[in-house]
Amino acid sequence: MKANSITHKLFSSIPILILLGLISITIILIISKPTLDRSPKNISKTSVTNGEHQEQLMIDNNVRNYELVIPDSYPVSRSLPLLIALHGENDTAASFIKATRLLDYSNKQSFILAAPNSQSNWQDTTSDLNFISQLIDHLESNYKVNPAQISIVGFSAGGIMGYEVGCQLTSKISSLAVVAANFKVSDYANCQPNSSLPISIINGSNDLVMPYNGGEINSMKLYGNITKTDESVNLWFNNNNCSGDPNETMMAEDPTNNSHIEREDYSGCTPVISYQVINGGHSWPGAHVVGEKGIINMSLNTTEILLNFFKNNYN
Repeated sequence: MKANSITHKLFSSIPILILLGLISITIILIISKPTLDRSPKNISKTSVTNGEHQEQLMIDNNVRNYELVIPDSYPVSRSLPLLIALHGENDTAASFIKATRLLDYSNKQSFILAAPNSQSNWQDTTSDLNFISQLIDHLESNYKVNPAQISIVGFSAGGIMGYEVGCQLTSKISSLAVVAANFKVSDYANCQPNSSLPISIINGSNDLVMPYNGGEINSMKLYGNITKTDESVNLWFNNNNCSGDPNETMMAEDPTNNSHIEREDYSGCTPVISYQVINGGHSWPGAHVVGEKGIINMSLNTTEILLNFFKNNYN
């Protein structure tokens, strides 16, 4: 009888043991199950990695590249200014923003910096304009960009492209700066901005690549004739409803090469400011950039001058 009783008790406890085993296995599986990552995979206006990045956009079935710099202060509660920098002949976006120190200033002054790479020294005007226009749209949609604080700066071939942006995309930008460049004659004839636009122009009086007084571009990769600097200034003088004579200032003497700056600015209208680098060559005063040729005035901090100009003309 005892044996039967023990056997009965043993078998009657088996379901309980099985149940306890199943519960234990379930608990182990729950504990060990990996957590699903449900965080968004797409970059949003607040989910952004700070620093310099190489980015791409598909434009007209063509991959276009650009450098994007997000300052350390991002994200912020407010939208930030956007500066688009157009490099010169035979240069790259990464090299240009480093040489001009725009890369450093992006952090110091808390603005987003985008520098497109040209595929043909900015001579495919229609494609390049479309690229810049869509780049602005893309950055406005995906980052905290203030649409009333979008500026363009261009050097040399990038300066010629800058003029075209000012003429064709006037409503998308708040100000423009051009260094070592004048209008191409054909672009000048067709330039009809749809509004006034603050502009600053810095040209060397002895620029042999982009002649200060106009004529043929002296370059292996660029072609065409350009206007005189006075004509480039005059177009914006008329467009911005300026009148009278400019205020004149002499500044930034560089005793090492006998160069200095003559600044002219027009008051009582949307700003038009011209800097003539006396004896200056094809250069970005205050820095060494790819494509420079001739005397470089190192007493003028072009980068800082232009960033202050942009800041003073934010809407």
